[in-house]
Amino acid sequence: MPIYLGAAAVGEFFADILLTPLEATRIRLVSDPKYASGLVSGFAKLAAEGGISQMYSGFLPIIFKQIPYALGQFTVNEWCHEVIYRQMTEEQLRNMTGTTKLGINLASGLTAGVAAAVLSQPADTLLSQINRGHGPTGTMLHRLSVLAREAGVRGLFAGLGPRIVMT
Repeated sequence: MPIYLGAAAVGEFFADILLTPLEATRIRLVSDPKYASGLVSGFAKLAAEGGISQMYSGFLPIIFKQIPYALGQFTVNEWCHEVIYRQMTEEQLRNMTGTTKLGINLASGLTAGVAAAVLSQPADTLLSQINRGHGPTGTMLHRLSVLAREAGVRGLFAGLGPRIVMT
């Protein structure tokens, strides 16, 4: 299992290189509908306004969000499958219907989605704050630390319920 977790973390890291500017654009479009007419025009405006540094200002928070999300989802999904399959006899496993397989996959996936949402919610909250321009100046770690302290545990998990439903 560790090799899979390592591979998932490395894969997610490289995916985040592409995701970060798109996420920064999306957050601006959601928080200010007048920012641009769509993703492409918003991306161009963001690049023109702040360049690479603005487009990647949320890279560290995205890593803190996406890697725990990916690892949590993968690990919990696999664990749920293992727990369920261990309860079944060999005959039950052989004779499993498509509906049963679907139910197991759905239950495992839903459980994994909830776990992943909980694990990544604090970083998602901070990422939204960073991409809206909130927080002090300084290094990203300093900004994240100050924003996390200001939000407190309760603030970091604000919006978790709807996020779980969306996941």
